Amino acid sequence: MVYSLGMGIGASLSAGLMIPLQERLNGSWQLALASWGIFAIIGLLFWLPMVKKSEPVHPSNHRSEPYPSKMGKHGCLCSSLAYSRVFFIVLALG
Repeated sequence: MVYSLGMGIGASLSAGLMIPLQERLNGSWQLALASWGIFAIIGLLFWLPMVKKSEPVHPSNHRSEPYPSKMGKHGCLCSSLAYSRVFFIVLALG
């Protein structure tokens, strides 16, 4: 839920701030689009130290389900149906 919310907020902010940013950069949409790469670089700076500290994952011989509980399966099914329903409604109305 937090991931989906973060992705939605990030996409909304980037779309909503793109035109004002372009106007501040003398109409250059290339610079406005490239400026969002700053956040990727900042994220990379935080992510790289964690990758260096992490231990390698050893594969196990047994297979486990991605959602072992019934509640996890139902949650995944409900959210995927809800998101796909919203997508097709927006697609049909747009």
